[in-house]
Amino acid sequence: MDAFFDISGWAALLVLMPATWMQVWKNWQRKSTDGVSMRTFVHLGVGLGLLLLLSLARETPLQIQINYALGTVGAAAVLLQHLYFNHAGKREGE
Repeated sequence: MDAFFDISGWAALLVLMPATWMQVWKNWQRKSTDGVSMRTFVHLGVGLGLLLLLSLARETPLQIQINYALGTVGAAAVLLQHLYFNHAGKREGE
């Protein structure tokens, strides 16, 4: 059963990470996060961040910790872009 969860976790990572980084790239090209659901990325980042902390506290296998860490970093990248582009837009409008 552990193998099933390991395979499921890595499959989820292989789907999530390209989608997240394609979103990061698209945001960077457009210099905007308009149309991106920030609520989704906040929940994703907080959830994966909490799972990462829990996995560190429980000495979960390294590959699972890496999975959570990569997901957290991807969600954080989108959130940071949102903050950066909104701040940059406000500066230009002043």
